[in-house]
Amino acid sequence: MIENLKKYYYCLILFGLFNFFNLNAQKIVNIQSQLEGNYIIIKYDLVHTKFYQEFNISVYYSADNGLTYKGPLRNVMGDVGKNVLPGKQKTIKWEFFKEGVTFNNEHVVFKVDAEVIAKERDRMLLTCVSGNLHTPFGLRFGIIGKTGFYLNTNVNQHFFKKAEYEFINNEISDYNKPEYYVFDSSAVKPKLTSTAGLTFQTGKNLFLYAGAGYSFKKVYRIIDTYSYSNDNFVEKYYLKDIDLSRDGLIIETGGIYRISKYLVFSIGATYDLEYVNWLAGIGINF
Repeated sequence: MIENLKKYYYCLILFGLFNFFNLNAQKIVNIQSQLEGNYIIIKYDLVHTKFYQEFNISVYYSADNGLTYKGPLRNVMGDVGKNVLPGKQKTIKWEFFKEGVTFNNEHVVFKVDAEVIAKERDRMLLTCVSGNLHTPFGLRFGIIGKTGFYLNTNVNQHFFKKAEYEFINNEISDYNKPEYYVFDSSAVKPKLTSTAGLTFQTGKNLFLYAGAGYSFKKVYRIIDTYSYSNDNFVEKYYLKDIDLSRDGLIIETGGIYRISKYLVFSIGATYDLEYVNWLAGIGINF
């Protein structure tokens, strides 16, 4: 039984290798040709490629139905030579008379070879405004390319508010004003998220990102103070509720899509202290 399993395992390996080489060998498919005046028009599909690849295309012909090939052809134009991009219905025009080639009812077939050229992926500067319902004001800065990085910070409209006192166990610590106070029923929640991470290009215009950082959510209760002598309003103060305020690690992941040469759109999800939240942005790259 062990020997049978070994044979099965080796068959799987050979099958996988066959498919690997087959996929890599089948970049050129659907080769067609037709005579048009002094030209032979050759069409082909260049498929199963990576978005960052370009190709050096060479063409060969056979007058014996593919037993032997001659070439590469020289008097050609179109989707041939260096820096050819992938796609379907690629076209080559061959001016065969200039190469001294004549055909006398032979069954002529063509072979198109593609040499892979790994195109250098540009690294571009990224600047985005970003936000969500909890932290609507933010900025993302970084570099995108094959790999890159980013920095992102978001705050809300209460971020710059400061608390004069702390509220712990339902008591105000160190309250030293000569006025009496009344609790306001409302509260404000200053919030910040700040992250950094890496970007990875996974498509021609698609970049994934993942990062981590720091976040805090403060809960400020509000008291209004009044004069003992005439009950007139004196001032408003913020109390930081220690029991409800949180800070800690934040992690995030998402994608950046390049809409045009300069415009990008990003959307992702953050695990922010106690819940998952979304984060969207729009910006420019150059």
